[in-house]
Amino acid sequence: ITDLSRPVHVPRIVFSQLSLRGLAHDPMNGEAHDLPYPNLQHLREVLASLLSVDSKSSKLFLKQVNEGVFYRTIRGGFYVGDQWDFAFYRFPDVEELEAHHFAWWRSAQAS
Repeated sequence: ITDLSRPVHVPRIVFSQLSLRGLAHDPMNGEAHDLPYPNLQHLREVLASLLSVDSKSSKLFLKQVNEGVFYRTIRGGFYVGDQWDFAFYRFPDVEELEAHHFAWWRSAQAS
């Protein structure tokens, strides 16, 4: 996706793994009441298709974030890459945020 010789490319990409809560184990019926995805039914269908026997082993689910990041859904950290380099920026887990960055963590939950 960052190969400049391809017709469709981006110079750099930033992404993270987002929590799926109950959808991770049961995409069609799992609890997802606090997830900020605007089209939850589409996400459920994408995840269910991954469980299908004849499906690809992975899918890119594009989500444009205009409102900002819902930090409670970040799992692990942020990845930044281009065709030459790749970096990972670890995001603290909830226990660490509550113990060492409580004021910021509480303010981040207001979004």
